[in-house]
Amino acid sequence: MANRLTVAMQKGGVGKSTTTINVCGALACAEALADENDVLLVDADPQGFATITLGFRDYYVSGDAVSLYDLMLDFERFSEVNDIIQSHEEFDVLPAHGSNFKLERELWSANRSLERLDMILDEVESDYDYMLIDSPPNLGPLADGALLAAENVLFVSRADSIATFSMNLLTQEITQLEREFQRDIGIVGAVVNAVTRNKISDDRLDWFLDNLGEENVFIVPETVAIEGAFNQGHSVYEFEPSNRHRNQKAEEVREIYDRLADHVEGHYA
Repeated sequence: MANRLTVAMQKGGVGKSTTTINVCGALACAEALADENDVLLVDADPQGFATITLGFRDYYVSGDAVSLYDLMLDFERFSEVNDIIQSHEEFDVLPAHGSNFKLERELWSANRSLERLDMILDEVESDYDYMLIDSPPNLGPLADGALLAAENVLFVSRADSIATFSMNLLTQEITQLEREFQRDIGIVGAVVNAVTRNKISDDRLDWFLDNLGEENVFIVPETVAIEGAFNQGHSVYEFEPSNRHRNQKAEEVREIYDRLADHVEGHYA
């Protein structure tokens, strides 16, 4: 079975989808690791940032496309997941669809709602080494289902004034899921995005380092290289910079994601 990892934080705008795309890129890149991996990005975020960024906007807005919304509401259709997986130059994508906004509401009253994503991913036929789930920026059936489907989580946050509050809420949710479903959900680490140098940032960053350990925290600065890569429909690993400055910035951020991908592989070793 594929190693599964949920990239999670119940607060939007922290770089969760950015992290998912670039960790997928790192894991799939032969130059980043000793061996390249077959990777599937599962976009469980109804906002579809990863789906749209990677070039599947037409699917996301299509009025007649079969989507996770259709599959997750019908046990008989779970195996159709193989029909909606999209091929990308770097890794495969199980895309989000605009209809997934309705899915949250439907799942609240559905039987075994939190286990459905897990069961759908069990139906994936391709032999992936890793499945990374881009989780919704909230606490609800899709986010909880992503945690249960992966049983491993990578936190993503910013070093801002509400970071510790957000993290505490999410860890409480994980504890509740572990108790209810009798499962252990492993914490792989945390990514702290767009760090700036000010007292609030330093204090919050220290909180992550103290609570998760320096070896488990990865600090990613804000950089034009990531935005440039996304404009090209790729992770930073396939970014083709237009100048030397952007190339240098791309190399710097790739080094961070290289270390993070190596850390993820070590977690599953």
